[in-house]
Amino acid sequence: MGATVAVVLIKERHVVEAFQRAGATSPERAVVPEDIGVDLAGVGGRRLVRRAALRAASPGRYYLDEPTWVAIRSTRRRLVFVLLAIVGLAALYFVIAARAYRTQKALRDAPEAFGEFSAGTHVRTPHELLWHMTGLIGYARTMLHGGAFVPPRLPAFADEVIRFHDLLAALHADLADETLLALISDEQLLQGPLADAMTHAGQLALLRRLAGSPVPSEDFIKATIDSSNVSAQQSLPAAPDDWWSPDQPPQPPGGARAHRMTGTNPIQ
Repeated sequence: MGATVAVVLIKERHVVEAFQRAGATSPERAVVPEDIGVDLAGVGGRRLVRRAALRAASPGRYYLDEPTWVAIRSTRRRLVFVLLAIVGLAALYFVIAARAYRTQKALRDAPEAFGEFSAGTHVRTPHELLWHMTGLIGYARTMLHGGAFVPPRLPAFADEVIRFHDLLAALHADLADETLLALISDEQLLQGPLADAMTHAGQLALLRRLAGSPVPSEDFIKATIDSSNVSAQQSLPAAPDDWWSPDQPPQPPGGARAHRMTGTNPIQ
């Protein structure tokens, strides 16, 4: 559909350029379209006539109304900017929701003591890792509110989980607040704190494996992620891998997909 629209706009542009080259930009300079290689029956010509960018000065003679053409182009640019803004905001909402989903995926059914599991000297525990993730989301909010965010460590891991999701909800709401002016672009928000937090969710899953409680695999393409839900209450896997077992060694690249393609997974 996008390609079709682009073709139509190009055809319009070609018609406009033909009239401009001929100097046919006023009633006195009107021309017969066929004389300058323009077919008004074509899609570009029809649309321009319908929008009054091409006007008839007399029967069979047309000229380009440049102020109208400029206004049409200006309106289109504004619409494009609005659409890009909407798409960008929707993408940010979805990334934040995916962050909530992946975090809960890594924490679901974790052992009670998992929060304080230590994989080695100076390696963050899950509690410390989630605390750091809280800091990242809070830092993202400072890009909208200003100031600094230095969260104190909470005594209980469960409380940190709650605080993390509360901050996700706050960031989600911030993005919808038209009174807030971001200090960075959407791309910087994605490549900075949001991408960083996504990486750490993967580290939580790795720590689950090291702690002896690996996270079951699933087909994330089919995951049910609601862009309005950033709470700790996330959907269960829509397409869990039925061949997965906690004592299974790592699969080679494409190995999981091969299992899914053979029909061993009942959810397809």
